[in-house]
Amino acid sequence: MNLFLKFFLEIFISALPIIKLILTPFMIGRYRFERQNIESVRLNNVEASFEVSSEGELEQTLPLIEKYLADNKEVLLFYCSKSVEERCLKLEQENHKLLQVFRLPLLQVGNRNFLNLVRGSKFYMCRYDFFPELIYYARQKKIKSVLISATLKNKSLEGLSKSFIRFLYSSFDEIYVADPDDIDKFKVLDLIVKGPMDLRIIRIQKRLRETYESKPQLIINFLRALERTNPCENFIFGSFYFSETEFLSNEFINKLQDKFKRIFIAPHNLNKSELDNISQFFSDYEAITYKVDTIIDFNHEKRGIFILDIKGILCELYQFMSHVYIGGGFGRSIHSVLEPYTAGVHQILCGPMVQKSTEYSLIERYSSSQIKIINRFTFEDLKFDNEAVSKVDEIGELTKKNLESLYKESST
Repeated sequence: MNLFLKFFLEIFISALPIIKLILTPFMIGRYRFERQNIESVRLNNVEASFEVSSEGELEQTLPLIEKYLADNKEVLLFYCSKSVEERCLKLEQENHKLLQVFRLPLLQVGNRNFLNLVRGSKFYMCRYDFFPELIYYARQKKIKSVLISATLKNKSLEGLSKSFIRFLYSSFDEIYVADPDDIDKFKVLDLIVKGPMDLRIIRIQKRLRETYESKPQLIINFLRALERTNPCENFIFGSFYFSETEFLSNEFINKLQDKFKRIFIAPHNLNKSELDNISQFFSDYEAITYKVDTIIDFNHEKRGIFILDIKGILCELYQFMSHVYIGGGFGRSIHSVLEPYTAGVHQILCGPMVQKSTEYSLIERYSSSQIKIINRFTFEDLKFDNEAVSKVDEIGELTKKNLESLYKESST
């Protein structure tokens, strides 16, 4: 580690007590969250440690974690947010002998702090929401730090920003990028990276293969009914927000109904207020809202607009659609476009906020005809020409090859 980096991290770590004092209200909640950790590592021969801050980051790292577990290698998983707690705890329960999870201890001291807990020859972090001090702690125990699915999208590479970003990323021993464009961006920083690979595609393919597994029978029946429909008759608004209805016109909806027998709306937020607002907007079109306990009424001959108050099946739904709109692009950023692309839809529509999405860049590079940015919903934006040529299998094979390379290097 260069002297400047070491000096910076030591100053930062020394200042943590003052920073914590300023952020006291947050710190109290955070402290209570972390105090739920047990005090010690029960595994005896940990090969690697991972840190994730969200469900998206967990999805990115799971293929690599699963490689370690498949080879009977012990792993520690640190998670930073309550939003991913349920999945991490379930993962530990399913792999109790090889996997132990901890809430990321940012405020703890003594036996409970990160320096005391982290183990293995490699410490993996994901994307860009990482904590620089964790790299410092890992180095204190001679553990190499690896960043996977790295990206510089939407980051300035000029002036002081460029210097800081170079300084930050140079602290990693290895970097693997998600987007092919990021290889050239890291070269601007004089950093050599590997990839590209977006490991989520492996998870999505696995999820699609397991469409009818580990689900309530009513949901399985619903998916089976959809399987009997013609995808060309189905359109879905995925991860949809009520705020996006302002970009919808009666003309567009009427034309959709003329073209598609079934139009599905899968809200991103399933809270009562959001669902009520969406239901009210589509009430003039006699939209039907389905919950888990009422989905039994659906059959493959039904047609109309269907609002889905059902959690956790959006990825599986895409394979039964020909056209999709992915929400979020009229707000902060689009949601996953890789899921419908991997499922084989004919066309993906999304709003203009795509700057942060490595998934959009990946699809635009390999299959630009399958994805389109819209500024408003117009029927003319939909394409119904010959079957789109998807490169998802090619991307998937390349990703698996790069994953094998990453794992082999990690094991040496």
